[in-house]
Amino acid sequence: MTAMRQAIWITILVLAGCPGTPPPPSEPPVDAPPPPRLRCDFADCRDGFSRTCDKEPDTLDCTAFAASCGVFTDTDSQDQFRWCDCGSLAESEGFCLGGRNGVICLQGLGGLSDCGLGFECVDKPNSPFGIGCECNNIPDGICPAIACGSDPDCAQCTPDCTGRTCGDNGCGGECGTCDVGKQCSALGQCEAICVPNCIDRQCGDDGCGGSCGTCDGTCRPDGTCDGTCVPTGCGGKECGTDGCTEGACGGCTDGLECSNDNLCDCPFFSTVKYTFTLAPQAGFPADFTSVALNLTHVGLKDALKKDGAVLGFATGQKQTFTMTVNGCRPKIRIKREYTLTGGSCVADQLITGRTDFTISPPTPQAGGGCTTTAL
Repeated sequence: MTAMRQAIWITILVLAGCPGTPPPPSEPPVDAPPPPRLRCDFADCRDGFSRTCDKEPDTLDCTAFAASCGVFTDTDSQDQFRWCDCGSLAESEGFCLGGRNGVICLQGLGGLSDCGLGFECVDKPNSPFGIGCECNNIPDGICPAIACGSDPDCAQCTPDCTGRTCGDNGCGGECGTCDVGKQCSALGQCEAICVPNCIDRQCGDDGCGGSCGTCDGTCRPDGTCDGTCVPTGCGGKECGTDGCTEGACGGCTDGLECSNDNLCDCPFFSTVKYTFTLAPQAGFPADFTSVALNLTHVGLKDALKKDGAVLGFATGQKQTFTMTVNGCRPKIRIKREYTLTGGSCVADQLITGRTDFTISPPTPQAGGGCTTTAL
C-alpha cells in the first residue's frame, strides 16, 4: 500500500492547533459565510491536488485559485504536511469554487469551505472572507433549512433538527457536520471515531479494543509474534493481509489500490471532472428561463456526491458549470428541470463513460410544457 494508505488517522493539528469548528446551528442564517474547514487528519498534495486521508476525505484542486502544493508545519507535533497554499488569494480572503464549495486563505493555507447540501457559495463583498452561503433554490430534492422559503423542495418538506447536531434534516439536507475524528450517530450526535491500526502488526491490540491477530507463542510489544502467527482470515476483505501475510487476501486489478479497509478502490489522488455547457442560445425557445441541474456522481461502492447549478442566459446566471469529484470512473446521474414561461419539463439520466455534456434546449409543446432530448 502507498504511504498515504498506510497512514491511518495520523493526527495533524493544522495551523494554530486546529481548534475544532463547532457544528452549525439547526437552521443557520442563509447568508452566513461558511467556516473554514482546516482538517486535522493526515493530508497530502500531489500534482496540484490535495486530499485528506479520513473516512470522508476533503479534496481541493489548487489550480482552481492559482495555488500550488505548499509545505506546512503542524504547530503541535512540528510534523510537516502538504496542502494547497493561498495562490491568488490574500490573507482572510475567500473564493467560491462553484456549487456548494469555496476556499478561504488563513495563515498561508487554502482551507476548504463547504456550505452544505442545498446551499451554494456566493460572493458577498461585505461579509467575512468576502463569500457566503445562500439557498440554491433549485428542485434538487433537498430542502436545506426552514429559512429557504423560495426553495421548491421546501414546499413539500419542512426540515426538523430538533435535538440533532448533525446528520439528515428529514428533507435531504444536513443538521450540521462533525469535527475531524468524529462521526454522526443514528441519533444525530457527534461521536468519536476510533480507527483500528494493524499496520506492521501481527498480534495485539488494534487501538480500538479489537485484535490484530494471535500467535501460538507470545505477542511482543511491537505487535510481532514470538512464535507462529495465526491468520485472522479474509472474511469481507478483497485484498491485503490475513493478519500474517500481506497479499494473502488478494490484490487489486484495473489500476485500483487496496484501501485501509481492505477493499479495492480508486487510487488516492484520482479525480473525475465533469463539465456542463448550455447549447447556443439561438436553439432555445424565446420563453426559456433556466435549467436546474441536479448532479450525483456514482462511485465504485455506489458512494454518492451531490451538487447542482442553475444555468441560463439571463444576467448573473452561469452558462457553464464544472464539478470535480474523487473517483476513477465517470458515472453520473443528471437530472434536468427546464423552466419556461408556459411550464416545465424534467429529464433524468444515468450516464457512464462521459465527462463533458452540452445541455440541449427543450422543445415547447402547443398545449404548454415542453419535452427534452437525451444528452
